[in-house]
Amino acid sequence: MHWKPPKVKVILLAESHAHTPRELVVNGPCLPTEYLPEFTGPREFIAHVNCLLYGENDLTSPRINHNTGSYQFWQLLGVCAYGYDYYSSGRAKELTNTGNANLELRLECKYNILRRLQSMGIWLLDTNVFGWYITQQQEFVRKCTGDEVTRKPKQRPPTKMKMASLVVSWELYTKHVVREAAEDGNLKALIPIGKEVAKAVTLSRMRETVNIGKKSVVVERVPPAPNAWIEGGYGPILKEISSVVKKYI
Repeated sequence: MHWKPPKVKVILLAESHAHTPRELVVNGPCLPTEYLPEFTGPREFIAHVNCLLYGENDLTSPRINHNTGSYQFWQLLGVCAYGYDYYSSGRAKELTNTGNANLELRLECKYNILRRLQSMGIWLLDTNVFGWYITQQQEFVRKCTGDEVTRKPKQRPPTKMKMASLVVSWELYTKHVVREAAEDGNLKALIPIGKEVAKAVTLSRMRETVNIGKKSVVVERVPPAPNAWIEGGYGPILKEISSVVKKYI
């Protein structure tokens, strides 16, 4: 909740963050105080884009396996904060290890995006209250006929539980957080990010939650998730999201 804006104008409703193992929650690394000393928020590691340690293994000791971060979501947050030019000009590369090898500057870039979004009234919120994506060894299986080898579906958690978990999380927690933002009177738009969020929760549920009394809150058309495979790339989607957000700020 640290990055929740004082006045929430736009909610970006994502699906879920990655799972953070219990041992990292209880006794995981923290962002060293020599980095971003002005930052007064949580410094503990969690596998979430809002955590400045996520994806920054140079700062984690011992090294966290599969701590790859979420470059795609940083691109999305970057265009929401600075406009589509942030992506089209190539500046978004400064958020990656390969595009910006200077750790301190990279952290500063991410920190500035989060601060700017907060000041603009833009809030990234996950539908699922727990991290759905659990890192695990990828297994492969050979088909009964022929020599074709395919990826074996990951066992944890079972895929069939995904939609149910999104609905339960929405009904028991997330919708109440969203409704509270709507009741404050500043919310103008709810933007679901990813088709599975819309499929599980449904746009009608979202509209029932945010449209209270006479004030109308727009539930925008659903763009694909940033990590979805899009023919031709995700650039046009980022451009669309940037222009939609700009309407409400």
